[in-house]
Amino acid sequence: MDLERRGLLRRIIVFLLLSLLALIMYGLAVWSWNSSMELSAYDMVLRMRFKASPRPDVVVLAIDSKTIDELGPLPWDYKKHARIIRALTKVGANRIVYDFLFDRPDSLHPGADTALWEAVRSAGNLFLPMAYDPLRETEWTPSDIRALIILERFAISRRIEYPVNSPMFSYYFFIPPVANLMTVAEGIGGMVGTPSAGVVREAQLAYLTTVKYPIPIQPLPQTTPLPKLTDQVVALPGLPLAVSAKILGVDKDQIIIDLTGSIDLIANQSLVAEIPVDEQGRMLINYVGPAGTIPRYSASDLLSGKLDRSLFAGKLVLVGVTDSSSPYAGVLPTLYGQMPRVEVTANALMTILDKSFLVRRKLEALAVLLVLGILLGLLLPSFSESQLSFFAIVAPLVYILVAMIVLATLKHVLPIIPSVLLILFSSVIAGLLYPAGATE
Repeated sequence: MDLERRGLLRRIIVFLLLSLLALIMYGLAVWSWNSSMELSAYDMVLRMRFKASPRPDVVVLAIDSKTIDELGPLPWDYKKHARIIRALTKVGANRIVYDFLFDRPDSLHPGADTALWEAVRSAGNLFLPMAYDPLRETEWTPSDIRALIILERFAISRRIEYPVNSPMFSYYFFIPPVANLMTVAEGIGGMVGTPSAGVVREAQLAYLTTVKYPIPIQPLPQTTPLPKLTDQVVALPGLPLAVSAKILGVDKDQIIIDLTGSIDLIANQSLVAEIPVDEQGRMLINYVGPAGTIPRYSASDLLSGKLDRSLFAGKLVLVGVTDSSSPYAGVLPTLYGQMPRVEVTANALMTILDKSFLVRRKLEALAVLLVLGILLGLLLPSFSESQLSFFAIVAPLVYILVAMIVLATLKHVLPIIPSVLLILFSSVIAGLLYPAGATE
């Protein structure tokens, strides 16, 4: 009887210690949430999944080395970009995302600005990127101020909630396209491409900012439009959000931004998409595969008439530099290696359009570790020494396999390193407090 009581006591002690260890591992998970080790393990699990199929209605028109050889080195005059836009309009592209920052007038080539403006206006379905640079030059021209005022048109100024730790971006450090192009573009959004721990895993969908204007270096012309949102907190959309909202038929006033959990897209009073984001407004990108997975065609072949209209008709076409030797390619380190920015943007867009959102929450990590700790506390006291040794080797591999299956099916990201450490430490504790082969 005493042996049975001692055995029961040891089981209770092991159970309580492993539950406590689970809480300690949760603390480790929170502390190392974006550590390079945990994120590398996350990347590994993502790459272990079966390769997904890209959407058939999304293609990349590449400004590749062949195009640059034929049209000349970048930067081009704006007439050449206008040629590509007109060609895409002619073949019936449904929407065009032109991943190239036109932030200054093309003063060196007479008529180039007008040609590009006319091409964008005629297309009527073109989206342009803007950049954010906290080191932007401190002298703002009247043209800069006009562009920032027009940028208000694309700002989300209603239904915004955010925690106190959400970062704020300075409004006047955004670099929008030239003002004239903004008046005819269908949408404007921030470029994708701020690495987290060295790798682009997220797309910034909402930039919180307070609308404030700098003092221009010259008096503003009387024709300058008046700002309407000065001193208001607004959210400027990232390019994937701006494009996907239009495709899904969502007006910007029907976008609910809640940085405590999600960005909701509403159309016809119905929830179209609930995008999980963190407190910084970032969404995890669910990459469909390495560079080249999304169909890619050369802009040179389009301009020369070598490509069939059906490759672009009715499709979302992303135009961008893919020649890795060009600084304009914006090649970014992703979990699949180096990828041109235009393809990272395409992956982010498809994540929203397919509603294939990845969810990575700290509370879920707590639940997983607690459940794992309880299971280990119930199972390990009954193992022999040889069984504990085998368990310590096999169980982490099984857990990683389970994490991969959960990610592939449910799209939820489980903690990797803390869970593996919990299994290993649990095996050691069980071996010390409940020696193998002990009999009651």
